[in-house]
Amino acid sequence: MADLGDIHRYLSEVRPEYLLSRAVSVYYRVWFIEDTLKNTPYA
Repeated sequence: MADLGDIHRYLSEVRPEYLLSRAVSVYYRVWFIEDTLKNTPYA
């Protein structure tokens, strides 16, 4: 279990732009999967 010092240091090193890019990539991946399933006729 990491202590609060390590967690705080990790959070301070992570840049907001990195978190935003990760969130956007995950969002587009989920959107693409849902769109693909929606356009695929079920057998």
